[in-house]
Amino acid sequence: MTESCSEHDEIFWPVFLQYWSMCDDTWLWRSILLEELKVRTSRAPAILYLDDGDRAFYDSLPDVIRVYRGCSRPRVRGLAWTTNREVAVGFALGHRRLWTPTL
Repeated sequence: MTESCSEHDEIFWPVFLQYWSMCDDTWLWRSILLEELKVRTSRAPAILYLDDGDRAFYDSLPDVIRVYRGCSRPRVRGLAWTTNREVAVGFALGHRRLWTPTL
């Protein structure tokens, strides 16, 4: 297990929740991110840090939801996913032309 970053959960979670959706190309960091999220979640789950709007959205979700992952084949085990199929399709087809898809 890696050592967790030094920021307190009260700082880490709000920053992560605000900026994660803007992160792009986190592939090289996926193992570190996954471990950090596991450690953080075991101490204080992110749900405790959701703002009112995000908490209302979360509470409105059914018990089972469909999520999508759009990526190149070698990156299928990444951490990013979406509830919006069109967003996933955009990534699967070469989001911002970062790679050339093979169809």
